[in-house]
Amino acid sequence: MKPRAKRIVVIVALALVLAVCLPFAGFRMWVSCSAPADAPVIGMSADSTVFNQLGMTSATYETAVVLAGGRPRGVRAGDEVDASLFLDGIDGLYLTGGGDVDPDLFGGDPQGTLLVNPARDELELALIEGALDRGMPILGICRGAQILNVALGGTLRVIRLDEDLASTHFVSLDSFSAHSVSIVPATLLHAILGQDARKVNSFHGNAVETLGKGLRVSARAADGVIEAVEADDGRFILGIQWHPDLRVAQDDAALSIFEAFVDAAAAYRAQQPAPSPVPSSAP
Repeated sequence: MKPRAKRIVVIVALALVLAVCLPFAGFRMWVSCSAPADAPVIGMSADSTVFNQLGMTSATYETAVVLAGGRPRGVRAGDEVDASLFLDGIDGLYLTGGGDVDPDLFGGDPQGTLLVNPARDELELALIEGALDRGMPILGICRGAQILNVALGGTLRVIRLDEDLASTHFVSLDSFSAHSVSIVPATLLHAILGQDARKVNSFHGNAVETLGKGLRVSARAADGVIEAVEADDGRFILGIQWHPDLRVAQDDAALSIFEAFVDAAAAYRAQQPAPSPVPSSAP
């Protein structure tokens, strides 16, 4: 290739990189500047792909937290991070979407399983255990609801191999307005949404099968698929199979889920003992 042609290729490549990266760099700046300094800190697990590191896959998750009054702090598998120390610096744990949970963790069938990341599973299981021990609020979305259920001893079912279920719940042209769910009365989710039913989006190939210890169902689809689970003792531990994060800018009910979570994180922080003063070194 001639030097002039090489320069053109390099310039075009750089332009494409900037076109993709600059909007997300601006988004990162908005996230860092929008939340008040004293906002509850929401620890947000995420995948380890370059798309997440650029802010592409985490954008809607972070937007939901910021619009609800929180400050997101990300962590992902592969980071040099101690789960306990990370939890010490946050007020709520937010488990986000992504690939499938490793079926070996719950004796599941590996057939039809996609994008398993054992390192992410290991990190999130440690975060969930530590958050539960601390009494910290937990919100799980899509995969997050599934790993939460597995962490508490529950199992998952693969629904992408079932033609009827996949047509309703898996990725399709109708995913952004896929089906309705019924909200169970007298649950945390019902109290937050104030609704008996709502239309939801759907992008998942797995779903909760056997409930984990201490969980109850708080929403189902008409075909029986579990769409939300929560703690049965009133703690703010909530797993939602759909993606309310995609609707927070135009749907007050979707935003209310994150506002309730951030409020619970603020209450958790208020209950923590004040840090001990650093001893003076002055003579």
